[in-house]
Amino acid sequence: MLLILMGDKNPSCSQVVLHLLLRLGQRSLMNSSFAWEYDNVQFSLQPFFSTQNDGNISYGPFVKLPRDSQELSLCCLFYFSHLDSLLLKSIADCCLCPHLEHHVLFRIIEVLHSSYKSGHIQIADHISFLITLLSSFSVFPEEIYPVIESDVNISKERDVNISKGSDVNISKESDVNISKESDVIILNRKALKSLTRIVQSCLSEMGDNSLVFQMLEKVILEQMLQIPPLDNVCAMLRMLITLDSKATIISQQAFISLGNILPWYLIDIVHCTAEEDKKVPGSICSSACCYYLTPCFVLFDKSHELLNVVLKTLRSWITKSSLACLTPDQTRYTTEISSRVDAVVSLLQLMHKDDKIWQIISSFKAEIDCILESIIVLQSSKEISMTIEERHMVQCALGRLRTLHSGMQSV
Repeated sequence: MLLILMGDKNPSCSQVVLHLLLRLGQRSLMNSSFAWEYDNVQFSLQPFFSTQNDGNISYGPFVKLPRDSQELSLCCLFYFSHLDSLLLKSIADCCLCPHLEHHVLFRIIEVLHSSYKSGHIQIADHISFLITLLSSFSVFPEEIYPVIESDVNISKERDVNISKGSDVNISKESDVNISKESDVIILNRKALKSLTRIVQSCLSEMGDNSLVFQMLEKVILEQMLQIPPLDNVCAMLRMLITLDSKATIISQQAFISLGNILPWYLIDIVHCTAEEDKKVPGSICSSACCYYLTPCFVLFDKSHELLNVVLKTLRSWITKSSLACLTPDQTRYTTEISSRVDAVVSLLQLMHKDDKIWQIISSFKAEIDCILESIIVLQSSKEISMTIEERHMVQCALGRLRTLHSGMQSV
């Protein structure tokens, strides 16, 4: 209570309280009744991280306290014999605070994952915590930048440096090497990519992949069906393929959901990278596209039928002259039929750059034929009103698709 009342106004006193709390946690390991009392402290500790009232989040003093005090409070978490889901929810909301430094976020995950491996967190709660981070992490700015694997160097595995019953060695330096840009309080795309890699590493250490996948699948698909931003969908798709075995283990329900999700996701990739290409021509977009397309290509390689479903959906968008059946979120890039045609053909051109995927697409030549035929019919239709610019866009897209189609004959 004293810790929360002081807030972030008297950091030196807060640090003394945290030191005391840490010593109590270490002592609780030697006395079961004392451990029970220490565990109950966590229910009073929630406001220290964040509170939520009517959907509005109020961040606690943790966010603004000095790095040493933050480290002390995280070490205290390790000594709870069982971390309650309400405290984890409070910590998750705190992790999404735009003012929290990225290296602190990564350190929180590291400590909680070590607590999970020590049996202090239930697997369902730990998975829920990780999904919350990936699905709700806000990315700024909106432009797509090239992906550099060395943006953030994160050790594959490093256990928390806490030995039971002994002093805690508090690190003064970040465990993660982050560029100066990453220290800015604005959450950025680079941080989400690093977060995704960390979560993938955590998931791979949680046990049998097929069992973890069964627990993850439904929740992730529900999140993706809400049409979150492009980067969050990519993060969750990468979460799925991390656990998918060599033999596809995706359920039939997931197969149906992905058939509805992936077309929108792929078109988003086309439009986002196309906008960036206008600003910065060159190879920048190819690296960005590769990062976003890779999860889809992995899924298509494992399930050719899923690719066929996506191609049929793309074709249906071209044949529909009305957008009445689409939600506002789904029409953010497809307000005109000519734009949809251009986006679908651009997507096929991106897929053509991957030899393996294009070879699979070639086995569905009938679907490509139907897409080509649909564009020809659209071009000659008198029922659909298009401006000269729109008709020119459709004509150019048709020419590009014919080039791809002629090359498909020889595959």
